[in-house]
Amino acid sequence: MERRQFSGGMKGKNLRYLNENPGQLASVTRVGFLLLEHFSLPAFTQTLDTLVTANLLRPELFASRTFGWGEGEVISDLGLVIRPDAALDAAALHDVDLLVICGGFRTELKASEDFIHLLRSAAEQGISLAGLWNGSWFLGRAGLLQGYRCAIHPEHRPALAEVSKAAQVTSEPFVIDRDRLTASSPSGAFHMALDWIKSLHGKALVEGIEDILAFEESRYRRIKPTENVCVSAPLREVVKLMDANLEEPSNSTSLPSTPAVPGASSNGCSRSNWAPRRSAITWSCVSPRRDGCCSTPSCPRWMCWWRAGLYRRVISASVTARISDIAPPKRSGW
Repeated sequence: MERRQFSGGMKGKNLRYLNENPGQLASVTRVGFLLLEHFSLPAFTQTLDTLVTANLLRPELFASRTFGWGEGEVISDLGLVIRPDAALDAAALHDVDLLVICGGFRTELKASEDFIHLLRSAAEQGISLAGLWNGSWFLGRAGLLQGYRCAIHPEHRPALAEVSKAAQVTSEPFVIDRDRLTASSPSGAFHMALDWIKSLHGKALVEGIEDILAFEESRYRRIKPTENVCVSAPLREVVKLMDANLEEPSNSTSLPSTPAVPGASSNGCSRSNWAPRRSAITWSCVSPRRDGCCSTPSCPRWMCWWRAGLYRRVISASVTARISDIAPPKRSGW
């Protein structure tokens, strides 16, 4: 009987029933979860559920095991008591390919010398290391984030920056940098696991997982938000700065001093209008020096117009729509 060929849209949904490489057996990746006191149960289950779902689509890709630091039960941040499979020791490291340190909002930032030594031993053995919520603090405390980009919950960023000065602490929800995986939230843990699985087994499997666990996102893959992939690095920094200061806008000198607002200066505009380019967001200098507007990023009115222009460009690049349909609302006196 001739083998049925699924369409591109249905192939990912049928991976559970259709093995693309029946003669090729994938090696099992062994993942260990170290559950610290008051660990974030949602972050842990988001990561574990992603691995379990991957096994439903392609059996025996991952094997998971939970560990505690010492014997006995561990209480989660939600008050649910978990009994780990075993206590983490040097012998247990031989059966782990990825060790995930599961922290939480109330997890105490304190590590014994034995704990630090065990983490360093895992790194020396080539085991990949991950941290959820504030789990990356323990990696930093062990000196295992030197020269790495990492993510941690905002509440604990200063603490991590203090113990690991050579680490690049970001504001991202998750970061995968070589053999270090860190996530700052349950949502970040989910997408971190997806990206990691994608690096091991490809995009098709990840799309199959999304169809099950994140079907509301999988319906809109074409316009799924990304980290400003098509935006230049200097402009991306400006956008991040604006997003981080929506409640308390930056002062008049902070934005021009950041990397490269094109042609902008604290003394005024060098041009009255920026020509649009297909590969970049349009910078429009609207009504230069009208009603006191100096047409620079230090002017709130200019910034509002700039932001409207930015959003219009992002939306128009993502969906099929006329720019006139998403024009900013008119304001009296503008």
